[in-house]
Amino acid sequence: MKANRFPLSLLMAALLSTGALAQSLPPIRIGDQPGFTRVVLDLPKEATHQIEPLGAALRVTLPGQTVTPGLHFVSLPELAGYVLEQHENQAVLILLTPQGVTPRSGYKTMTLAALQGDGQRLVIDLSGAFVDTSPLPAFPEFRFVKASGRRFSVVVDAGHGGPDPGALGPVVEKAVNLEVALRVRRFLQNAGVEVTLTRESDTAFSPDKRTDLAQRVAL
Repeated sequence: MKANRFPLSLLMAALLSTGALAQSLPPIRIGDQPGFTRVVLDLPKEATHQIEPLGAALRVTLPGQTVTPGLHFVSLPELAGYVLEQHENQAVLILLTPQGVTPRSGYKTMTLAALQGDGQRLVIDLSGAFVDTSPLPAFPEFRFVKASGRRFSVVVDAGHGGPDPGALGPVVEKAVNLEVALRVRRFLQNAGVEVTLTRESDTAFSPDKRTDLAQRVAL
């Protein structure tokens, strides 16, 4: 009796649809570095990836890769642990980041050649100190005008000042507050808003905090 032949093209499609041809991801390497945590993924040379910051986690999607699903605890300042998931023909790595990540802060990535062979290394460094300092896109022009034609009026309070430094650390809170207030005033004035600052330099209305706050509110 002649055996039935299964077309090769259908076999390949069946394997791809079930993820049987996906490549198994080697164990993830994690290093505790001074000031940051480094995560290294060893990938094939042709592998692609997608990285999405989710606030409290960083999601890495790896098409064509397979992993054993599970939760792994790390307990480092920048990495509490990670989750591995398998979604059909793609693996997903979710890095749990206590300090948080955004599209412009909390992490850096780079792709390097493999230490051996012709693969590649996806390197992800996690730290709350990492910030993208490239200029933000220009704000769209806008203007605030009341229906009566009069301008809006805003009071901006740069907290602390004078003998009250606020929180102390690598920077002094009163200095940061003043710098932010001056920038906010500039943005609002460009939008047609009338702005009053409670202080424009390192000053206070009174060394007595209660009196100082009362006079700020009275502006």
